[in-house]
Amino acid sequence: MSPNTTAFSNDNDTPDLVVEDSESSLTYEKDLHDSSKTTDASNNEKTDIIPKQQPITPISNTLDRFLSKYGTFSGSTFTADQGIKILQWSSWAISYATTKSNNVNISPSLRKLYNELSMARYILRFYGMLQSLEGYRSGSWAGGSWDNPLIAKISKYIMAGSMLAYYPLEHVAYAGWQMPKLVKVNANKISAISCCFWTAYIVGDFWVSCLKWKELKMKLSNIGEILSGKKKMGDDTDGGENVVSFTCAFHVVFPLYFLPCRI
Repeated sequence: MSPNTTAFSNDNDTPDLVVEDSESSLTYEKDLHDSSKTTDASNNEKTDIIPKQQPITPISNTLDRFLSKYGTFSGSTFTADQGIKILQWSSWAISYATTKSNNVNISPSLRKLYNELSMARYILRFYGMLQSLEGYRSGSWAGGSWDNPLIAKISKYIMAGSMLAYYPLEHVAYAGWQMPKLVKVNANKISAISCCFWTAYIVGDFWVSCLKWKELKMKLSNIGEILSGKKKMGDDTDGGENVVSFTCAFHVVFPLYFLPCRI
């Protein structure tokens, strides 16, 4: 007979087995408590095994900072195209300048490099159409918010709109040059037409830049009057906003004059 059971006799002398709940319950709780301790110990061991994440060390080395900026520069299609463009036109300029050089191999070699870089940039232009479409739909090519509404309209309809026609035409011209038997078009003529839309972009870009500089000049004049005391802050409630707007706009427009054009 089990130690946890007790036998009782009745009139029929038939034994009944009754479970002693108190002792069984205490035994179960003890086992559950021991199991919980084992689980907690196991979790603690796992926690100790997992290495703690080390804090990120700030980049202080000059070379590392340069490599970080270069990675950002080369990772963007637009800025990567700018870098290739500088090499392309630099090789053309040196080739032109060394036409009458005593070394007859310099100019032809650089001219060949110029042609190769020029064709390589056609490949990068496959990304341009969707970028132009994004600029047309969102108005992001305006470079921020401006008081003159004409800036946003020119950026959207003239600049982004012209590029929506420019890039597909460039793709057709490139295909015509590289696959003349498959794409039977006058590639030179298609390229000339695309340059008309590129010219429209340049005109729009120059127009927008003039309008931005005019607006910046007005904001700078207001700031100068405030700082010189000729104009009280109470007379111009937007003085603080003008300072913020000028600072943001200056950082957007000023670098544009150091970026080569798209051609």
